[in-house]
Amino acid sequence: MHHAAMSNDSSTLSFCIDLGLNVNDQVMLHVNNDLDEGINDSEGCTALHFAVEAGNLPIVAYLLSCKNIDLSIKNAEGDTPINSTMRTMNSKGNTLLHQCVVCDDTKLLQKAINVGWKSSILVCNAVGKTALDIAIERHRVECAELLLKYYYNEKYQDASGNTVFTMSDSEGNTLIHQAAAFGNSSIVNSLLFYGAVSLARVNCHNETPLDIAIKNNNRSVISCLLADKRQNLFDVYGSSYVMKLISKGLMTEEMCKIINNRYFNIQRKQYVRSFVLSTLIFLLLVGI
Repeated sequence: MHHAAMSNDSSTLSFCIDLGLNVNDQVMLHVNNDLDEGINDSEGCTALHFAVEAGNLPIVAYLLSCKNIDLSIKNAEGDTPINSTMRTMNSKGNTLLHQCVVCDDTKLLQKAINVGWKSSILVCNAVGKTALDIAIERHRVECAELLLKYYYNEKYQDASGNTVFTMSDSEGNTLIHQAAAFGNSSIVNSLLFYGAVSLARVNCHNETPLDIAIKNNNRSVISCLLADKRQNLFDVYGSSYVMKLISKGLMTEEMCKIINNRYFNIQRKQYVRSFVLSTLIFLLLVGI
């Protein structure tokens, strides 16, 4: 059963469980003193430990469907399947959630979070990336939307009290900066749905998300950002984004409409404010 989990052999695993083998059985090794102690890495592991560490998602999905699966069992290293990480070459210390995103397995991602992996949703892999970071980087739109919903509903915070929307990487990039950099307008739109996202925040290079989108010549992301009422039309130095777009040849008909509508709305609000102020002054004068 354990070998089947390691080798991604679902038919053999199913056969073993149908025979009555306990899905929660742990490996117990009996080794001679002269053997390499590294072999003890497997001691105490269940089939689920092995499946997670090998990144065998179909096996993980099957095991999680077993009624009596126990996620609290620790191996000799003190790890449960939930906090186990992959041990394959180039796995970068990914957890199950990371691997679900890499393989774009939204169904297993949701199931894993529901049954116990919620506690590791903010865990970074060996290169400092969360599962959501990878979803943005690899354009896994459905995975990103699912993770964002969990982050928001559960009000996840890191040790410093930062929410997922205010956290930043070593370069000062927030999620919306990352999404703009990797150029997926669908993920950008998903992020813009949340009010806590800041479009004015700059990274270590004094770049807003719009600055990054313009630098990368990504028209679809630029349009998404311009259409959001939180987006300023001037950068931190007071330079016009409109002029930047024109000078780089990025201005499109859609962007022109968005900008014209925004200016029209601004002018209309200013007109309404002026009218209200004039009316109040008139009423005060009449009252006098």
